[in-house]
Amino acid sequence: MSVVAIDPEGSWIEPEDGYLRRIAKAMEPLVLGVSHGESTEAVVKPAVGQKHFELVKVLLCRWLKREGAIPIGRLGEQAGCTYPTASRTLRQLERARSIIRHSNRSVELSRFPQQTWNELVALSGRMRRSLRYVDVSGERPDPQGLLKRLNRLKPPRVALSGVEAARFWHLDFDLHGTPRLDLVLHAPQGRIDLTFMRQLDPALKQTENDSQPALVVVHPLLRPAPLFGSQDSNSLPCADPVETALDLYELGLTVQAGRLLTHLRPETRLP
Repeated sequence: MSVVAIDPEGSWIEPEDGYLRRIAKAMEPLVLGVSHGESTEAVVKPAVGQKHFELVKVLLCRWLKREGAIPIGRLGEQAGCTYPTASRTLRQLERARSIIRHSNRSVELSRFPQQTWNELVALSGRMRRSLRYVDVSGERPDPQGLLKRLNRLKPPRVALSGVEAARFWHLDFDLHGTPRLDLVLHAPQGRIDLTFMRQLDPALKQTENDSQPALVVVHPLLRPAPLFGSQDSNSLPCADPVETALDLYELGLTVQAGRLLTHLRPETRLP
């Protein structure tokens, strides 16, 4: 006789067997989803100065994708900032000679804003309030297996980012394997629902220990416009190229991040 017991602390199997372990793992979302009272919701508040950087990211995303000028009012709506905040940010970019103003009150970047980009990269960790998950099952990490499961789940308002999104924006993106799974969760009201993470794999537990290599990282995106890129109907959308590049920098893949940006706009100059 074989026994499989599941509770919030983990699974107990007798006798220990790989096949029974897989059965237990498949049952955990069903059992724990009913019995476990742990909250899967949280509130994320924007950091000081975040509205400024969201506006810059929207402009940079449009520049990388060659989408042209955007009315200032619409730009503020997409970034989630007021007109005075938008005006202050645009004046800063204007002083750096990085912006073009048009007669119809629309604006666009004139070039890659190197100094502002450096600030974005430096402040990315504080601005994005990312949630890190580690696998506590003791099994070998399998980012590709999680990716397949995630594409089957198709949670709403979630997009792939990091290495997987880089492969979407740059078909010849050069990196063997997937070191971790980066996800962007669109939460314009600041409320995030992480139920999908427990459905993805109950063995994934949130950690604040940066020394532990994360298997999955969720990046809340608080601005109103997600700017996701659409894939085929069998796959999740992808985060915009700016969020994607920031994830690559966070992974230490600075060369690959630079190649992604120069693939989209060859005139981009990075140190």
